[in-house]
Amino acid sequence: MSDGGNNIYLDNIHIDDVKITAIAEQLQGEVSVYPNPTQGEILISLTNEASGQVQVVVSDFLGRTMYERTMNKYGALLDVRLPQGTLKAGIYAITVTQEGRGEQTQTLVVR
Repeated sequence: MSDGGNNIYLDNIHIDDVKITAIAEQLQGEVSVYPNPTQGEILISLTNEASGQVQVVVSDFLGRTMYERTMNKYGALLDVRLPQGTLKAGIYAITVTQEGRGEQTQTLVVR
């Protein structure tokens, strides 16, 4: 049985012109984060044939930078080790950016 009501809900939504200025290029190669999930040391590996400057940024999901390191990569493999205790329990985004080659983001769970 209906009470005969016709409910109408209106929301005024205004969207300004949105301009995309750039889309991050996907990093060629493979970024591995392990073990994942972890309670100890974390290993971040970048495997590709390109040399150049690499930046590793670990952010929490509020966007706060928890760890940042910039280094030069020579050859096919770069490993970055984060000692146990570097990050507290939580979920993190690990973004690896290589100079002129794009970026790649992985999710890490620390228990």
